[in-house]
Amino acid sequence: MSMSISMASHSHSRHSSRDDEASASPPSNNNNNLLTTKAHVGGRALAIAQLGAILRKNLLVRSRGRPRGGSCNVCAGTTGFLIEIALPLVFLLLCCLPRYLAPVVQNAQNADAPVNVGESTHYRWTPQSPAFSLRKPAVMMCPDDDAQPDVTRERLSKVARSIAASVACDAVDEFVKHESNVTKLIEHVPFPVWIFADVRTMLQPGWTPPPEMLNCVNDCESKQCVDFVTNSTFSTYDTTQDALDRLHSLEPAFTTPFVVTVKSLDSDSGLDYAIRMNHTDVPSTKQFYFKFFGEPPYKYKQYWAFVNVQSRVDRAMIGLLQEEREGKQASDAPESLDVDLQIQTFPWIAYTLDVGAIAASGFFSLLIIFAFILPAKSTATALVEEKEQRQREGMLLLGLSEPLYWTTWFITSFGLQAISSLGMAAIGTYCFRYSNPLLLLCFYLSCSFAVTSFAFFMSTLFSTAKVASVCVVFLYIAFRIPGDVLEVMYPNGHPSYYWASLLPPCAMGMFVRSLVTLEIGQFGVNWDTLNIDVLDNPSCPYTALDAILFIILDGFLYLILTWYFDKVMPKPWGTALPPWFLFAADYWFPARRQRSERKAALSASASREQ
Repeated sequence: MSMSISMASHSHSRHSSRDDEASASPPSNNNNNLLTTKAHVGGRALAIAQLGAILRKNLLVRSRGRPRGGSCNVCAGTTGFLIEIALPLVFLLLCCLPRYLAPVVQNAQNADAPVNVGESTHYRWTPQSPAFSLRKPAVMMCPDDDAQPDVTRERLSKVARSIAASVACDAVDEFVKHESNVTKLIEHVPFPVWIFADVRTMLQPGWTPPPEMLNCVNDCESKQCVDFVTNSTFSTYDTTQDALDRLHSLEPAFTTPFVVTVKSLDSDSGLDYAIRMNHTDVPSTKQFYFKFFGEPPYKYKQYWAFVNVQSRVDRAMIGLLQEEREGKQASDAPESLDVDLQIQTFPWIAYTLDVGAIAASGFFSLLIIFAFILPAKSTATALVEEKEQRQREGMLLLGLSEPLYWTTWFITSFGLQAISSLGMAAIGTYCFRYSNPLLLLCFYLSCSFAVTSFAFFMSTLFSTAKVASVCVVFLYIAFRIPGDVLEVMYPNGHPSYYWASLLPPCAMGMFVRSLVTLEIGQFGVNWDTLNIDVLDNPSCPYTALDAILFIILDGFLYLILTWYFDKVMPKPWGTALPPWFLFAADYWFPARRQRSERKAALSASASREQ
């Protein structure tokens, strides 16, 4: 009995010894993998828990927080939270009002009746500016620098007097048709009257016609009448430089100059001359016609003065050549060719004019920029406020990583704007009936992404919430100005459009421009028109797809700028990195930096021991 107990005791002691050896021995590879897996699982669970907690915190800050950057009670708490989400929807609903109120106009095929070249400035012909017909015309004629020998000042003087003689009689006929000067000059200003009289002077109270003008009324073909018109409007010069010197001495506010440089005035070689005008007095010849717009163009109306001068010069030159060819005695004012010149536009196909789409698109181009101001301001101000109150520092000290911090705010800001984007896309099905709602949703979401990144970047530049709330709004609007300036300077497209698109408001405006043009043309932004340049400029095309891609690029660009400036801008805590930290190897290889620090510490301790 005793033996068995002792054996059992001995056996127990041996098992205990093995257990002690097993516990003392190092763990196996399986145990290492198990511990590593548990650590990873624990780390992910902690990150998810932190993510959920910070998201709840952000949502509470945005929905129940106090006014950020000011004391406006309307912008505080739940009211401000709802306004931030609903404001873009309200703006888009405003665009729906013109669509609802304005009818769709059906236009049948039409062809304008022929119009006389010398017709009135109103209705069928239109000056480039309202004050155009109030300025006194000045026609300067000279030989071109490469003119043929037969183009002399003497012959050009005959051409000028021929024009003056024909204008005088036509102007007198127009004067007889009307009862008063006001009726003549305001309701009906034909080209001969514009050349014959000083319209601005005639509109002055108490104006009386000079004796020379009365002589023209009595006898428009007299030499005194031709001299009066020639001296008041026409002049000839020996060289082009002399004419330009005279042009520079004129007052542009009261004069409309025409410089006619003649290269050829011969029956064999024909007529070759150029009419030069101020660029503000005639439409640009480099403009593209918007092929997406159904209404016929009426740009030809603004060439009123140019076409009339060309017609008068042609008729006078042909009259001079005809007189010389027939061997008639040379006169100082050859009779101009008597021809009734008319212009008629080509017939235009039937088209539908959606007035509501035009008005809604005009509203949208302005409202879309302001729809994202409040989200940008709220996000940037909240971030600056957490930095100012050192809440962000406290969260980092408690173990929150910086990437997770920015991720939570990105989810919060982008998520709220995504809700607004969904609502805008739904409303847009009525407001922009020709466009694809999915593509518009992509546009709104890309705008939300870019605006969130823009707000992040702005938050790194300021240290107080009040300053940030004002400056973010100002900078957001200022970032739209370059796009507007470029559209005025280069209405037909320019490579600078691409550089301006690096500013999110400018890229948004570029997309809206394509959307507006395509909606007016009843095409809309869809899969067929997404990659079409509405400016029709092959040298630097800019499509709706380009605008969306630029907006997405801006989102990533401003995230990179946020990362960089958050490192180098001073903060209430920590140490800012130098601006050139990107080029330091120790930043990109922290293990190398830690080894260097350990070596330095060991060297320091060794030196102290010695």
